[in-house]
Amino acid sequence: MSNLGLLQNAFATNNLRTICRAIDDEISRQSSIAEFSQLAKVNRTTLFRAFRRRQGTGLETMIRVLEVLGFRLAVTAKGQVDRTAKADASTSERNILEKTSPGEGMARKLTAALNSSEARPVIGVFAEILRTQDNIASLSKKTIRCRETFYRAFVYPRVPRFSTALTLLDALGLSFSIRRVPRYKLSTRSPRSPLATAIGAQTGDKNRPLAIGR
Repeated sequence: MSNLGLLQNAFATNNLRTICRAIDDEISRQSSIAEFSQLAKVNRTTLFRAFRRRQGTGLETMIRVLEVLGFRLAVTAKGQVDRTAKADASTSERNILEKTSPGEGMARKLTAALNSSEARPVIGVFAEILRTQDNIASLSKKTIRCRETFYRAFVYPRVPRFSTALTLLDALGLSFSIRRVPRYKLSTRSPRSPLATAIGAQTGDKNRPLAIGR
């Protein structure tokens, strides 16, 4: 099974530990953890621990790590179907959109925000969704978190844990999924230092390794 298939199966479980374990396995297969952590803008020590903690990692770290792996989060409504594919020739696109459920509307907004690969717009959409809920107390009863937790979690610059977003989506009848995007390319050799690059440029040889005396 492909890497995409394995991760899709993990996300389909909607289980935090299963998802984190699958991503941790993908990270361990990388040729250079140091370079990977630089691309993901995550401290290497944090990267080693992030997906092994019981409470999982932060939403921002999840977004960044998946992006470097060549994947991006999306949100779907549970039981969502492709309405366009099921529509007959006499059904207009407008009629299809008018039949879109509230859950699918929320899923589209969140997916659009996730396409930015930034946490801030995603947090903004989550906050907007919370404001539209008639009964947050009832919603929180479907989770292990109190309503104050949701209000505090989705206020930028505070960044929620991925587990909080996962739990909220589940209570809303939504779930995370992933799709493939062009991935970052890790170099096949260690990057040269700025000093070596500068000296190489002066000597007319930008690629030759430098022997620097001790």
